[in-house]
Amino acid sequence: MKKPTQSLFALAITAALFVSSCGKNYDPGPGPTPVATNKTQLNSLFKEFRSTPEIKCVTAGIPQTVVFSKGTKLTFYPNSFKTAAGVIITSGTVCLEVIEMYKPGDMIANRATTTDNNRLLTSGGQVKIRATKDGQEVYANKYGIGFRQPGASSQPMMLFYGNTNNEDSVTTWTTDTTKINRGSFSEFTLYDTTGSAATQAWYHQFDSCTDFNWINCDYFFNNTAPKTNIYVSTGDVVFNKSNTSIFIVFPSINAVSRAYTIPGSETFTGYNFPTGLGVNIIMMSKVGNDYYYTEQNGLTVTADMSVTATPTKQSLDYIKTKLGAL
Repeated sequence: MKKPTQSLFALAITAALFVSSCGKNYDPGPGPTPVATNKTQLNSLFKEFRSTPEIKCVTAGIPQTVVFSKGTKLTFYPNSFKTAAGVIITSGTVCLEVIEMYKPGDMIANRATTTDNNRLLTSGGQVKIRATKDGQEVYANKYGIGFRQPGASSQPMMLFYGNTNNEDSVTTWTTDTTKINRGSFSEFTLYDTTGSAATQAWYHQFDSCTDFNWINCDYFFNNTAPKTNIYVSTGDVVFNKSNTSIFIVFPSINAVSRAYTIPGSETFTGYNFPTGLGVNIIMMSKVGNDYYYTEQNGLTVTADMSVTATPTKQSLDYIKTKLGAL
């Protein structure tokens, strides 16, 4: 293959040790703390894949519930919205721009993985919410949020609030330990366009959410299996940390992690994964104006697992279709 050319951007990565736990069986061990200095090419890559928000409008000051196309349910109270100064909004139209991310492909496209300080999370869905009134952003005081599930579940879930304040625009999460749901339940009837009851839906429901922006319904994944790293080589030095992202997907727990590079190496590494877990490796790159993609599915995590993943040049539509199928 004729190698495309690409200017290299500087990247400094500081390695740190994280010794923390959530549940007696989970030991995340050491992991990276990446510090990005320039991710222009990666931002350009993901700009093409980020989801278009769905928009629904409500009236401030009255109780109401809205449901979005993938099932996310938002319940608003008379005091749900406030201004930047903290003043409760009691009238007028508030429009909500919502992105729903329930599958790994959606999470990858929006750079919203399911890890918290290198701890793997099992996901019940993620959303990004922006609210405006008369063109001005408004903020959450208190509202309810429900993440639709495919069926009943006894899996506990917690709320995580996210941001993209880091330079490479990757969402990072902060746990809200006060918001724990001990299982999903069927408490909301969906209606079809004629107003007739259509389905009874299962939800992880939280009745007191206090933020918009990025919101994650997840829980820490506990597993007693030995932990290991996964090493992914790009197979070609042109695919590097400045223009390439690698994601490690665990379909059985609906989880997505990133792989990182370390100083002096173009090998990407994912940290502290349970052996024996099924895994898919997804690689995306933009070199110049060309897009590249590859995926390896149906793998099993083994000790010191090493994978070579060399992407091939693909169209935007091809990559979007592949992500949509994950």
